[in-house]
Amino acid sequence: MIGAVFDMPAFPAGWDESSAQLIRIIDPLGEVIAWFAPELGACCAGYAVREVGSSSHSRALWRDIIIRATANQAVTSGENDDDAPDSRWRFVDRDPASCTLDRTLVRGSRVAHWRMTAALTDARLSLFLLVHNAGIEPIQAGARLRVALSSPPRIAARLADDASRACPDATATEQNTGRQIVLTVDADPGPGTVLTESAHEATTCTITDHRLKDSLPVILPGEFRRLSVLIGS
Repeated sequence: MIGAVFDMPAFPAGWDESSAQLIRIIDPLGEVIAWFAPELGACCAGYAVREVGSSSHSRALWRDIIIRATANQAVTSGENDDDAPDSRWRFVDRDPASCTLDRTLVRGSRVAHWRMTAALTDARLSLFLLVHNAGIEPIQAGARLRVALSSPPRIAARLADDASRACPDATATEQNTGRQIVLTVDADPGPGTVLTESAHEATTCTITDHRLKDSLPVILPGEFRRLSVLIGS
């Protein structure tokens, strides 16, 4: 049996000297691990998968799936975010395999409450982003996630645009000899979009709950918008 406590990396790659608070979650079988930094825009600091054939009886080999720079926010509204203390992301709750982060943006009588839940199940990472209009006036806000992946993904999603913006499967195979990364996206009321930008070291995916070329969606008082992303290999 694979033991979750054996040979688990303490930090994501490149974060061993960071002073940021990191929330670590591990799936029950110890096959996958992820870290989140509430004070850095609720970013996913890293997500790694134990390589096939690696076990607790030998030194574990880990494949990084999500990699990113601390300067970029992983979750944004698409508006000019307030930098007031009550608008910053904060840690809410966690168990060994999941965590919840949230923030509240207040602009007069307009109140937007954001909540992101991350969970590791079946050796995959799920990100669930919920935007709630908790005020008495309509607000403009679009759910958006930005993730930097170690290789171009295959995209399966309910999208406004087709996946032609994604890099072809052959490219992903050439750049990474491991199993291909699969990115599954669903937006509600949707549909949303996925835009990929490939660089030498990573592919950045901007995932939204609306068409990127459109103006931000209007959320009426008491209503919600949802964006869910499932990442696996």
